Amino acid sequence: MKNNQVSFLPIILLLVSCSTAATASPIQPTSTPTQTPTSTPFPTPTVTAVPIYTDISCKPSENPFAEIPEMYAYEKPYLPNIPISKICSFEGKISKGQPYHHLMTENLILCLEPRIGGWYLSISDLLPGSCDVASKNFADFTSMLNPPFHGNTTSLIFGFEFRNQDNTEDRDGGFNRTITFVFNREDSDTTYSSAACAVWGIDTDCARATQTSTNTDVARSRGTLTITKLELGNLVPNDSPWIEYMEFTFEFYLADE
Repeated sequence: MKNNQVSFLPIILLLVSCSTAATASPIQPTSTPTQTPTSTPFPTPTVTAVPIYTDISCKPSENPFAEIPEMYAYEKPYLPNIPISKICSFEGKISKGQPYHHLMTENLILCLEPRIGGWYLSISDLLPGSCDVASKNFADFTSMLNPPFHGNTTSLIFGFEFRNQDNTEDRDGGFNRTITFVFNREDSDTTYSSAACAVWGIDTDCARATQTSTNTDVARSRGTLTITKLELGNLVPNDSPWIEYMEFTFEFYLADE
């Protein structure tokens, strides 16, 4: 699950802050978004360099997960467990076929990687290629922390989610993605093995799980991507729509450093 190697400038880590930071040149749509019906095949992305956005703002926040009602105790392995003290946010925009990367902390990055019809959403670190499933360095810090673990998961943002089954009219819903994440690769491996063992009982996952702490022991937090503007393409009856252009906000909880 790996991809083109992307080199990240070390200096960018000095620019991240919760108040002001340098901002990469904004992504512009490659063409004027349109909803005119068309059956043109989805193009192969030709992006050769991915800008890394760093603008972010933070403000104090209470911990909404400090007390979990007993009736929701089954959700504990998938809920934040850090001492939340602030909520941070940024805005983004993206066009069809483009990737989008935005620093969340010095060590975390929000990734939107293009797929036919939309994007794959993940949170990863700053190793080259960490966002792309075709890269040897790919790592998704949300994996096995956000049920359901099959089908149309919270990691997928596709055009068909916003249209009815025969692609003849818009459908309400699908505008938010709330995702729990961990903060490093070791904890990501731990949560994956522990949850995969519990869900599927695969021997290799269970063997790894017994050698590490469980996913209830690693630090977790949560973020929400909210789509604020959406333009769809290929609105052809009985065909598959795609997302031409999207604007969004992303909010996530952190503890004081």
